Amino acid sequence: MKVLETVLPQIGISMDQESLLEIARNINKYNISAATGFPFTYQQASLGKSGDCVIPNTLESNVKQLHSFLYNNEEYNCSDRVKEISRDIIKDAVRN
Repeated sequence: MKVLETVLPQIGISMDQESLLEIARNINKYNISAATGFPFTYQQASLGKSGDCVIPNTLESNVKQLHSFLYNNEEYNCSDRVKEISRDIIKDAVRN
């Protein structure tokens, strides 16, 4: 519970706190048969002062894939902010 109290204020999720706590209470009953991570497709690169980083190929395509995976939404369109961040990541990666 201490971990959840520390982590929850630092993340954004589509579940309410009570649902997440219910999952945490039953964690020993779960069997993980497969795992994946975000970003789904990526490269590793050194970005100057930022150091070694995982670079999504591209953030925009990975966010679309995430919405498909989580919400079964094949028609999701990324926000302008996600598109902007995606372009910035590409610029930073090319520059270094």
